[in-house]
Amino acid sequence: LPQPRRVARTPRAVQGMDQPNAVPLAFDVVLFREIGEHDESDDARSPKTSDPHPQWSLGAVVTVDTQTGTVGITLLYEEQETGVWLESHTRGGPRTVKISDLGKIVESDFAQRMSPNRATNPHGEHAEDFWELVLGENEKLPVNVKRKDER
Repeated sequence: LPQPRRVARTPRAVQGMDQPNAVPLAFDVVLFREIGEHDESDDARSPKTSDPHPQWSLGAVVTVDTQTGTVGITLLYEEQETGVWLESHTRGGPRTVKISDLGKIVESDFAQRMSPNRATNPHGEHAEDFWELVLGENEKLPVNVKRKDER
């Protein structure tokens, strides 16, 4: 069956981080440069580069501090079976990232589902958050985005 498609893009998602006063909101999915992969060249600032440096990741914004110019991010990974993005429990807890290290706000839909792990959720009462990316026909994530739930 064909998947339903959005007729119009949300204005926040098409806004690049290079726009004046671009600040993500809680639950936005953002593309960000990994810590330790800092390069000031123009190619490094662009998430479109296929160069393996820098490494980009996706995260869900938890907090925004405009005073310090930082955001708190929960790291996400792609579930291979479904293509949705889940919170990582392997790569560490929430991370503080400079707003200047954000590449873009990625359009996404947020939802919750019953946690499928029957060992830790035998009665089905626990939910887990997930994000489904809503990318345009000619839009895709950079080649060097971390997708697996590993360190």
